[in-house]
Amino acid sequence: VLFRGGGGALAGGQCWGGGPMSRDHLSVKPTLEAWEARAQPGEPLVTYQLGGARSSYYLGDLEAIGTSAAFVERFKQPSRFFAVIPVSALPTLNYEIRRGTQPRQNLHVLEDRSSRYLLVSNQLKDGEAERSVIAKAILEGKPKPIYPTVVNDESGAKQYPLFDGKVQLLGYELYHADEVDAQGDPTEEARARWQARKNQGEAPVFKTGERMVIRYVFKVLKRISTSYKLFLHVDYPGSRINGDHDPILGKLPTTQWLPGDYLVDTQWVEIEPGSSSGEWTMYMGFFSGNNRMKVTPRSAHDGVDRVKLGTIQIEAF
Repeated sequence: VLFRGGGGALAGGQCWGGGPMSRDHLSVKPTLEAWEARAQPGEPLVTYQLGGARSSYYLGDLEAIGTSAAFVERFKQPSRFFAVIPVSALPTLNYEIRRGTQPRQNLHVLEDRSSRYLLVSNQLKDGEAERSVIAKAILEGKPKPIYPTVVNDESGAKQYPLFDGKVQLLGYELYHADEVDAQGDPTEEARARWQARKNQGEAPVFKTGERMVIRYVFKVLKRISTSYKLFLHVDYPGSRINGDHDPILGKLPTTQWLPGDYLVDTQWVEIEPGSSSGEWTMYMGFFSGNNRMKVTPRSAHDGVDRVKLGTIQIEAF
């Protein structure tokens, strides 16, 4: 294999880093192979903030971009390019790209098998799968969740629950774990089934011991200066299933949510074996330490800034 680089060719061969070839999750090899398989002539590979990794001979000849500002300018050029970036750099780099492009765009992830490196590009071609959790969580246009969370305010007007005047909860969706992919996206058939059940007034039913997938749909109205977690309380008399988590699988903190964006946050919740059979009530909200985001209007929460989502039926397996 011959890995093409911006400053010349990268030698492939019998070893990487002095040892036999392997697809170890720490290696950059799958990342480079993915670029080799996709790149057309004139579509270079660069690196971004790799630090000590650039001492490796197979990255040393590549153009290095050291700042997010320089990367954003390169991103906006019409020609396609690829980059190897640290996994940890994706959230902030994607945030800077979205702030610096109009209309807003995302950095596309094409290869993520390595636990250290990602292959990214400014363009996604037909037939290429988007592997960025962030890009898939930011929706185009106003979505229509299966379970909308519309309430009436004090004047009788319909509103969505609003957190600190900055984020609206538009609704949510529920799925069984085998109905979604690794990033939580449901199949079209699964979504149609759940929509039909909701239209027929059927309660969501889950078995003890299985994992419930819940997808929250938000609209961002204003910048959020605090990094909040989400909480989920699934309550039954004398029992609770907790679902505290960082939003967007820990990849997009609330401080990087941009006004005007529609977001979907997905979490997997284990319904513990031995959970009581019956009707459980779901509540959610945002918190940081001991503080919760304030919910308005009053009809949207239970008095302690928890939005009531609805109920599910839990049955013994």
